[in-house]
Amino acid sequence: MSIYHRRHPVIYIMAIMFLSFGAFRELGVSLASYIYASFLVLAIILYLAKLFFADRLYVKHSTSLVPKHLVQSSSSIRNRFCSVVLTPGQKIVVLDNDYGYNNAKRMFVLNQKDIKINEMWNKICKMYDENTNLDSLATFCNLEVYVNIVTYATKPIKDMATEAVAQNASGLTESKSNVVENKGKDSSVKVTTNKVSKIDINNASSEEIANLPGVNIVGAKKVVEYRNKNGLFKSEDDFIKIAGVKPHFVDKIKSMILIGKSQTTTDKDNDDGSGRIVDF
Repeated sequence: MSIYHRRHPVIYIMAIMFLSFGAFRELGVSLASYIYASFLVLAIILYLAKLFFADRLYVKHSTSLVPKHLVQSSSSIRNRFCSVVLTPGQKIVVLDNDYGYNNAKRMFVLNQKDIKINEMWNKICKMYDENTNLDSLATFCNLEVYVNIVTYATKPIKDMATEAVAQNASGLTESKSNVVENKGKDSSVKVTTNKVSKIDINNASSEEIANLPGVNIVGAKKVVEYRNKNGLFKSEDDFIKIAGVKPHFVDKIKSMILIGKSQTTTDKDNDDGSGRIVDF
């Protein structure tokens, strides 16, 4: 369901009928008919212009909002993480460019029957930058339409084995396991691929915070550094200020985050006086 509420067309039709009746009564039949006919012709022209040209202008000028080096064509944009394509069949397709942590490439599709495709294409182009990935786009689009992420390719077993041998040969296996272990200590919130959930800004890692629209990895690291130095966030506004979020992303981000309590526990059993020597 869209977060935007539009007036029903019946309201406009009733307003036009009411104004027409008043014009006939005040100006007379001949003059009022002339004015009404002119207004009707103008309305038809504007409707046809919107029908044939407005959507084309959306598509044509949307990519001008994206950094030039990320634009592949008027209907395709790509960075190091994901590609977004507007197909001739009025669909938006978002794909991973590389295999993820689970050795799979994922994708999701937005259909015209569920949402106004050209308007959504324009919104995606406005937020798209070098650090945008499939998860952040899914979170953004999920505000207006249900997003179903699916796996469309998995890394061949032969390639996985070759990569593992290369890592062992270069001594990278141990360092990689240490990174994974440290990451697990810093983060207690997991972002699933098929279900978009709110992000706890007081416990999420920088990678998870970077999934928010308008927040890149640099801003996410600043958030984590600030949180480690000054303690937990007490309000959404403090988080938005530290992350450097642009004004048009503020409302969306507030609906996607929550302020949780610290999930780290302290061991108070060591403070019971045991092991002390008392000199009487």
